Order: sequence, then structure tokens, then C-alpha cells
Amino acid sequence: TGVGNKYEIVVATNKKFTKNVKRGTPTRSITEIRFGGLKADKTYYVKMRTIYDTYGVEYKSAWTKTKKVKTR
Repeated sequence: TGVGNKYEIVVATNKKFTKNVKRGTPTRSITEIRFGGLKADKTYYVKMRTIYDTYGVEYKSAWTKTKKVKTR
């Protein structure tokens, strides 16, 4: 209960987010989140949104633009 912000981050192997989808929520800082099981030298697509919680009611923002990233 109370007021707070959370973030939802989604990673997938295609732009439509239908293949190999992984979801995560950062626990401490929005600047870092780790997803297990991602392959090296592979392209992934990432998007995120804010979830604003005010006294038990969640409001979700629109998704950000999809960002293409390559793992090392």
C-alpha cells in the first residue's frame, strides 16, 4: 500500500515480443537489471514502462520505443 513507482522491462528475440520473452523488474536501481539465460553475440529487443502504484491501484504507462541491443 502507499505510493510508489516500479518499472517493467521486457526482453525478446524479435521486434513483436513473441519469441523468447523475459520479463523483469529492477529491485534496487533502474540503471541495472540482469536477465539470466541470454546468449552471447545475439540481438535482443528491449522495452520498458513505468508502473505507478497509488494506494493499491496500478497505473501503467505506455511502452517505450523498442531498443535493439546485442549481447557480448
